[in-house]
Amino acid sequence: MVKNQLFQALFNWNLCVSKIFKSTLSTIINYITIYFKFASIMNKKTTIFLILFLQTFFVYSQNKLSGRITDAKNGEALAFVNIIYNSSNQGTTSDLDGYFHINSKEKIEFLKISYLGYQQKIIPQNEILRKTYIEIALDQDAYQLSEITILPGINPAHRIINAVIENSKINNPEKMRSFSYVSYNKMYFTIDTKNIDRLPKDTVPTDSVVNDTIKPRKTMMDFFDEQHLFITESVAERKFKYPDNNQEQVLAHKMSGLKTPAFTLLTSQFQSFSFYKDFISLLDKKYLSPISKGSTNKYFFIIEDTMYNEATDTIFIISYRPLKGKNFDGLQGVLHINSHGYAIQNVNAKPYEPTGAFNINIQQKYELIDSVQWFPVQLNTDIVMNIMQFGDNSASITTGGASENDMPLVGIGKSYLSDISLNPDYKRREFSQIGVNVNNNAAKRDSVFWSTYRKDSLTAKDRRTYKVIDSIGKEANLDKFMDVVDVIAAGYIPIKFVNLDPTSILWYNQYEGYRIGLGLATNQKMLKWMSVGGYVGYGFRDKALKYGGSLEFILDKSATTRLKLGYKQDLEFSDEHHFYNDIAKISLQSTRDFFLSEMDSIQSFYGSLKFSALRYLQADLRFDYQNKNITNPNRYSFNEAFPLQYFTSEVGLYARYAYKEKFLQTPKGNLLSMGTKYPIFYANIIKGIEYLNGDYDYLKLEAKISKKFAFRHIGDSYLTLSGTYLDGNIPYGEMYYGTGSYSWLNIDNSFNTMRINEFISDRFASVFFRHDFGSLLFKTPKWQPKIVLVSAAGWGDNTRISNSNNTDFAKTMNKGYFESGIQINQILKMSFEGFGLGVYYRYGPYSRSKEIENWAFKFNLTFVL
Repeated sequence: MVKNQLFQALFNWNLCVSKIFKSTLSTIINYITIYFKFASIMNKKTTIFLILFLQTFFVYSQNKLSGRITDAKNGEALAFVNIIYNSSNQGTTSDLDGYFHINSKEKIEFLKISYLGYQQKIIPQNEILRKTYIEIALDQDAYQLSEITILPGINPAHRIINAVIENSKINNPEKMRSFSYVSYNKMYFTIDTKNIDRLPKDTVPTDSVVNDTIKPRKTMMDFFDEQHLFITESVAERKFKYPDNNQEQVLAHKMSGLKTPAFTLLTSQFQSFSFYKDFISLLDKKYLSPISKGSTNKYFFIIEDTMYNEATDTIFIISYRPLKGKNFDGLQGVLHINSHGYAIQNVNAKPYEPTGAFNINIQQKYELIDSVQWFPVQLNTDIVMNIMQFGDNSASITTGGASENDMPLVGIGKSYLSDISLNPDYKRREFSQIGVNVNNNAAKRDSVFWSTYRKDSLTAKDRRTYKVIDSIGKEANLDKFMDVVDVIAAGYIPIKFVNLDPTSILWYNQYEGYRIGLGLATNQKMLKWMSVGGYVGYGFRDKALKYGGSLEFILDKSATTRLKLGYKQDLEFSDEHHFYNDIAKISLQSTRDFFLSEMDSIQSFYGSLKFSALRYLQADLRFDYQNKNITNPNRYSFNEAFPLQYFTSEVGLYARYAYKEKFLQTPKGNLLSMGTKYPIFYANIIKGIEYLNGDYDYLKLEAKISKKFAFRHIGDSYLTLSGTYLDGNIPYGEMYYGTGSYSWLNIDNSFNTMRINEFISDRFASVFFRHDFGSLLFKTPKWQPKIVLVSAAGWGDNTRISNSNNTDFAKTMNKGYFESGIQINQILKMSFEGFGLGVYYRYGPYSRSKEIENWAFKFNLTFVL
């Protein structure tokens, strides 16, 4: 009797829910029926428990759903899409890969999908009841956002943004005492296919169009449908101790086409780790953050939506972009603000005004770790390289606009953070100057290691990319080619077992005219601990041969300690004083050599010991025995005799101190400076001694300091201070001639209106100031020149020359030298270069009698990213 009643109750319940779970429930009832047929005894309590369990199971299954949201046109994942699933406005968001997971105590009544720039979609309950996973595609809105008129009153979004700013120090992970994490980084390069099927308007698809336009792109698409152009992965462990002790070790890395990767791509190289900084760095360009102090006066904010999570926290979805009429480098995007601490939960950002050559879009996802600290857990970087276009089965670098159907190269980067540890106990001594270093086994990790850190398995495209590009790399010997690139970055071109100095092949200055030559030095393929080098050169104007040779010993594994012995017969500028590695071999400042018309002949025996001392100090201990011949005795117009040939013996210490400077160690072991936010100091102490026929006893003290200052709303300032002091009996050929660079080309940190060799001093000081407003002062949609104000001042004296004996060819600066100017940079932009003009004016005690001679008009070249 009990059994019959039980079956009747179950049957009636099945009819009530048959529309929802008919097939699934019927199957389970059949299992129960079979069970009763074969069971001799059924406990009533057990049966009731089973029924309640099944009921709970089915109710719970209605509150659990996963899915992925993509762009309906191109299938790309959409991050941070808002998903509300009941009338209480509870919801969640998709992650950076477009996936979402709903695990709610409340019933899923519907799915309301909303995303800025896309049409809203509502999915009713009956379309999701039988599903545990759903794919959702969103269509883009057909209209573009227009300028918004701000109405009087308080913007309700400001209260939330101001709360975020007030809590930024608490929520910023880089304000913590310390932390560590492990990141898995993946980046691949492919083409942007959004325009692949689009033909120019009013074009009739004739046979010629089909053959010439569509077919080649289908061939190109076949390639990119099957694989990427390039892929790289890495696993890195980062340790941080407040305020700026930072170290990242690459535990594993692999790169398509290379057995030993020549470089490592990390998220920190493309975007700021934390969005709480005043300036957000994207591809090394800084943008004012929408949550910096005073941002409500710079940005326009809109509350686009509001929802609640399972913890009943409010999630504010706020869009932002620069206010109309505000001129600054700003961002646009969407912030998801969690009312729990008013912290950033998700962020999407890209430049409001793309640079042209590169467009970048970043996404960051934060989670509350250990219920204590909001911390990034995933970072995405999308880079569109408009400079590299694919079309008609070919790739090209473009300096202008691409054709309508050309496809730019894009880089898709994803970083997943795991093993996050908050406030571990780190000591300062655990951090070295090497900010990023590569583990010796990084390129040897097996599949088990990689599977531990990969978020998902490699896709078929990923695997094919490795397979195809690896085979190409093996055939083309790309590892050897990257070895060449690695050495070229250090300033040399490797040719088998020797390195070629490219600056020795062809150079120019006004004294020698064109100079041709050859400079070679053995590399590590011959001997790892020693290098033998030499060079020869010939000037067509002075018709003289120059040559030299050296022997260098590498005294430690890091190659930072080197002993070099050498000899040279060459030319030297009269004011040839340098600091430790302050000017690269090939740079705009080195182009000052082009305008040198006065040079002296020297014969030199020298020795140099380079080493690192203390934590941030680099030093070079030198000895130089030199025989100098003055080539132009009319250079000095003094009423006293001076030698045209003399000998000097010098011992000097040349030092560079860069506090908190960090270095990136390449997989090949080379160290690349990552810079420092603190001032950089240079100092030289040089003693002339009467040894080995040295004719003079003297002391030289030389110093320089440089610093960059970043201001929130008015641009960047650059300041360089330098000074020298000379004591003792010394010939004029060893004195200082200022830093004049009067010519047609702008040279930073020099006097642009001062003639070369115009002044002579045994002590002087100079100040060079430059303020870069960027495009803050003037900007149009299509033209954005950069305005730079420059000013320089100098003072010098010569204790051996009285003012009454000064001439136009040799005089001191004891009354002060002054000049100012303006640069309009990037008047014309092409690929990586910007071309501009500069105008400079000389004023004060040393202004010239002819007004036109006080002006300098110059051409300016800048690097554009």
